[in-house]
Amino acid sequence: MASLAASAVFHGSWFSHDLYQLNQGKYALAGKLVAWSVLQGCNGPRCLSEVGYNLCRGVAVDPVIAIEAIADVGMKTILNAIEASTSQKEFADVLEKSSDQIAGYGYSNIYIAKLANKDDIVHSLLKQHFVYGVHAEYAQFIEGMNTVGNFGNVVLANKSVFDNILSNKQEKLTAAKFKSLYELNTSEQGSNSRQQEESTMYCFEVFLKDLEEGERDGLALEDLLVFITGSDTVPPLGFDHVITVEFYDVTGNDRRRPWSSTCGFTFHLPRGIEEPQEFNALMKEALLGCHGFGKS
Repeated sequence: MASLAASAVFHGSWFSHDLYQLNQGKYALAGKLVAWSVLQGCNGPRCLSEVGYNLCRGVAVDPVIAIEAIADVGMKTILNAIEASTSQKEFADVLEKSSDQIAGYGYSNIYIAKLANKDDIVHSLLKQHFVYGVHAEYAQFIEGMNTVGNFGNVVLANKSVFDNILSNKQEKLTAAKFKSLYELNTSEQGSNSRQQEESTMYCFEVFLKDLEEGERDGLALEDLLVFITGSDTVPPLGFDHVITVEFYDVTGNDRRRPWSSTCGFTFHLPRGIEEPQEFNALMKEALLGCHGFGKS
């Protein structure tokens, strides 16, 4: 899904207009891949702006926010200038420089336009960028998703599904949410091992809070989730099972870093870590020194 998000099928935060990709059926293939990914309990590419989705469904958008989501630098510059115009003179100055470009985008009435037409021009160019200019690509993508249980129609009918699968506007992972994803495999209550495990877990929970607040060398909770599961977000259908936190003993001067098995959803922590700073150092080495899933 990360590779798909970076592919030629998309441009910026919306679909690209690419006749070669279209003729090759690449948008349909992308739609199939998204549906298959969700069917297998994974994520979508999460790279698309809700501006485009709303405009395709005829939902009103904030023009200032919508303009920021445009990948076409030329159109974006023109729209910002039009939107900022507050007088007929300012508006006329913009048109003097950009009328031919705006006409090229398909708004032929631009040569007789007045300030009163500003909103219509902005809305029309937004529709051109997000709807009319990529209609065939968008339709082929939905068609591809529809090959798996009409999933494309489900996305079109439910904004919440689009938000979970395709939207680039994602909720940040919180420490509380992260804690709901795992369970502990602890030693017998009252044993020395259990006391050591509780000491480590105190340090771990401090570490989670620090990650949530962005205080750990640029690391985030998403980095820890990747380390344990291979995914930087909880899939739309949730994980198949919870993460199991296991513990291991540290003997003598041994310094074994925390480790994980993404296939088994197990996360291994050392017993008896009492200082959050020591735990932080171990986790930093584990997260920044690990290799896998294209991250290091």
